[in-house]
Amino acid sequence: MKKILFLFSTIIFLMTNLYADKTYQQEQLAIAMYSKGYDLGEIDKYKEAIVVFDKLIAKFKNSKNEKIREQVAFAMYSKAYDLGELSKYKEAIRAYDKLVEKFKNSKNDEIVEQVAMAMYSKAYNLGELGKNKESIEACDKLIEKYKNYQNEVVQGEVAKAIYSKGYDIGNFGKHEEAIEVYDGLIAKFKNSQNEKIQEQVVMAMYSKSYEFGELGKHKEAIEVCDELIALYKDHQNETIQGEVAKAICNKGYELGELGKYKESIKVYDELMAMSKDSQNEVVQEQVAMAMYNRGYDFGELGKKKEAIKAYDELIEKFQYHKNSAIQEQVAKAINSKGYELGELGNHKEAVKTYDGLIEKFKD
Repeated sequence: MKKILFLFSTIIFLMTNLYADKTYQQEQLAIAMYSKGYDLGEIDKYKEAIVVFDKLIAKFKNSKNEKIREQVAFAMYSKAYDLGELSKYKEAIRAYDKLVEKFKNSKNDEIVEQVAMAMYSKAYNLGELGKNKESIEACDKLIEKYKNYQNEVVQGEVAKAIYSKGYDIGNFGKHEEAIEVYDGLIAKFKNSQNEKIQEQVVMAMYSKSYEFGELGKHKEAIEVCDELIALYKDHQNETIQGEVAKAICNKGYELGELGKYKESIKVYDELMAMSKDSQNEVVQEQVAMAMYNRGYDFGELGKKKEAIKAYDELIEKFQYHKNSAIQEQVAKAINSKGYELGELGNHKEAVKTYDGLIEKFKD
């Protein structure tokens, strides 16, 4: 009898190990398939990546194993993302919807993160299609579902959704409503130590200042810019540094709108001094704008020679830059230089300047 029991327990042990080995192998297979698709996406082979994700999803869609289900969720999200990269926004939205529907009740944090990311990405893709109202609705669904969910990745998606909602509302010309949305984001996340969330807070502060400017509330816009600059001027995050630069430039612009050109020029000078060696393209864009606006303000003060010098400095610094926004400022500077030369009666030099602009940008 003891021998029978020993043989039976041995068989059970071997079968359990065999099942465990097979489960482990299936988990590793799912991980390998997802990783292959991900790496194909990283080298811009989106179509090939989608094929791999589809195979993974088809093979493991009914698995009850949590680790495998995580890989299915990753694959479903990545497939939708890659469709978006191919500008197939409608297909991407359908793919995000499938992910949300399949895993909407999951309690697994890894999967919940993918659901929240999918809900935000759906809103983003709706925006890319110009469906801003639907985008706002999608943001609202995400915010409502996960506003109190205690996971930093998920809260990051909530912050992005609130910001995007404010941005879309502002694009509808509803500037006061947009400000209310941004205020809600700032209040909710102002003490967060998560850098991704901090980025959204700073973006909301800058956008709030912009909306005040759109309402003609220039003093309020300046106050928000000052608050942003004071809080984040020494932050090392590249995105946040870009928003600080935008706030400084916007402060200068709003001062100009109030006719305070001398103060405006000082602000632009500060931005140029603190950012002259920055390799951050967003910061460089703001420096180029500041340099152009500085020339414009000199013109408003009747200081035409100083205006021309300011334009020359911009042209010299950025004439070969590849960034299209910066090249736009260069073109404006050349044009404005020509105008100021004409105002000084230097018409031949003005013509040469315009010829230079035509030659540079003819193609």
